[in-house]
Amino acid sequence: MIGEVIDRIRRLEAEKEREIREAEKEAVQILARVEEEIARLRETMFKEAEKKALELSQAILARGKEEEEAIRREYSERAQRLREVLKNRVQEVVQELIGRVRDVHADK
Repeated sequence: MIGEVIDRIRRLEAEKEREIREAEKEAVQILARVEEEIARLRETMFKEAEKKALELSQAILARGKEEEEAIRREYSERAQRLREVLKNRVQEVVQELIGRVRDVHADK
């Protein structure tokens, strides 16, 4: 009878040890899957961050190009107005000089 109880206790111990080993094995598998999922999520997040950085970079470049074009237009318009002012001023100076020359020669 004591021998049967001892055998039963040993069987229970062996069964519990098997259950513990199976649980440890399952825990290792779960941990491996979790690590794989973490790696996959990390890669996904990295790709998304890279994509957003590229989109932001493109947006900044586009905005910079728009600003560059606006500045070029503004300076081109200013240059054109300055050319017109200079052209008119040169014509005025030429007319004034012609008038002076006439005045000088008219007195002679």
